[in-house]
Amino acid sequence: SFTLRPTLNTGIRWTSNSDSSANGRPAILSETSLRLRADSNWSRHKLGFEATGTWQKSVSGAETNDPEAGLAADFELDLSEATKVNGALGWNLSKESASAPAAVTGALTQPDLHRLTGSLGIFHEIGPIGLRLRTILERSAYGDATDALGATVSQEDRNNNFAGLTLRAGYEISPAITPFVE
Repeated sequence: SFTLRPTLNTGIRWTSNSDSSANGRPAILSETSLRLRADSNWSRHKLGFEATGTWQKSVSGAETNDPEAGLAADFELDLSEATKVNGALGWNLSKESASAPAAVTGALTQPDLHRLTGSLGIFHEIGPIGLRLRTILERSAYGDATDALGATVSQEDRNNNFAGLTLRAGYEISPAITPFVE
């Protein structure tokens, strides 16, 4: 079985720079966010899912319409009392900010930004010593922008990948204090 935790937030806010650009104008924005989180109720192992969405719309002032969405899943497998394997997968979609360093200057629309993430790790305890090895992979993929003349500007050359590997060792002094080196 799973525990579902839905959250809905809505509000109105004012900003002096609605599109985060050098020439940004003030606006009053309506912002609504929905988050659905589901976590397993299992005695052993864990599994979780999350879906998020945020929508901003101008109420008055400069026009803005910035949706954002994401999906994620994470897990933890208890291989033994001392060894656990965990991992996560995620996807996020947003519009690139007009103030980003590589943003298309004067664009009518900035590109969509897709972020894909994944991680996998193993944790093992040997008495008070805890060891963790973790890998992470990330991919950022950019959609097309539209310039001031309405032409499509490909941003494919900005796509990038990142891979990381961390090793962490900690020593449990007490249940609340575990200094570590990573």
